[in-house]
This record gives sequence, C-alpha cells and structure tokens, in this order.
Amino acid sequence: MLSQQEIKDNMVRFESISTEEAAQLAGVVLDHIQLKSNLSQMLAGLEFSDTSTKQILADTILSFINRLLQSRTATSDCSPLLKQAGLNDEYSEVISKVISNRLDTVVKDLAEKSSGDKLQDLEWRFGLTAASSTGAGTPFIQMRLQFENIQPVSIEMGMTEFYEFAADIKRIQAQMSNTLNI
Repeated sequence: MLSQQEIKDNMVRFESISTEEAAQLAGVVLDHIQLKSNLSQMLAGLEFSDTSTKQILADTILSFINRLLQSRTATSDCSPLLKQAGLNDEYSEVISKVISNRLDTVVKDLAEKSSGDKLQDLEWRFGLTAASSTGAGTPFIQMRLQFENIQPVSIEMGMTEFYEFAADIKRIQAQMSNTLNI
C-alpha cells in the first residue's frame, strides 16, 4: 500500500488520462478488491490514452480505497478526501461517484468472504492470584476461544487489560454496525 505522501504525489498524474478513464480505472480497482483477482491482469485489458501511468494510478486508487475502508465512517462520499489528497474537483467528483456507488457492496462482500475462522465457543473464568506477604492477590481473567478449523486459543489477562479488550470489542462492534448497516 502506498503511503499518504505517495498517494498525494500521484494525484497530479490523473490529469494525463480522461475523467472517463479515471472512472473506469476506479471500477476496475473495486472489482479487484471485491473479486480478489489479479489487478495487473485486469488492467491489461484496459485501453488508455496514457498507458505508462495506468498501474501507478490503479495502485493510487487502491491505496486510497484501502485507507478509506480502514477508517470508514457512515458516509461514503469520499470526494472531500480525494480533494484533500490533491486531486482536482472534476476528477475527485467522478472517482468519488464510482466509489460511493459500490463501496457498501464491496464492504459487505468482503465481510461475507472473510477467510477468518468463525468463533464457535468462548469459555471464560475470573480468578484471583494468591496473596503474598507484600500484598493482596490480583484479579485476572482466563479465556479459551474455540474456532471452526484451528486449535483453541487460550488467553490470560489482568483486569485492566480485560477492560481495554472489552472496550476494543465494543468499538469494533459499533464500526461493523455502521459499516454493514446492521
């Protein structure tokens, strides 16, 4: 994935292709994300006025979309973000329209095709370490996670770590609810 600066540096290159080609390129990148196919092969079929920048621009759009997916909020209008990254108004509107029309579908497909093993069972137990002459015992939690296709995972953490973990899970749940409109 390209850095924020590389994305910004590459935005001026969009002016070497037409807005129609930019929209077509954004569509191909979204197809690549959704279908998990080879981007270079998909790009080979595109006829562009400036073929030398086709891969660079596709990588730029891909990196931008990946960053958008990682920090996605309820809105899918990414035109202001494209403008902020250095793309001119005309191109940002065209590319934003393509992304906005398909982003929700892409996100849902990615969630459905997730290769992560599904959690089957979660066992948990609270405990207290033995007290010593220097102090009282400290509380802890042990969790055993059982998945469909991999060995069970055991985790032990202190209460502070557990509360941080629980807060992270709530944040993830809220983000998934917003992203998937659940």
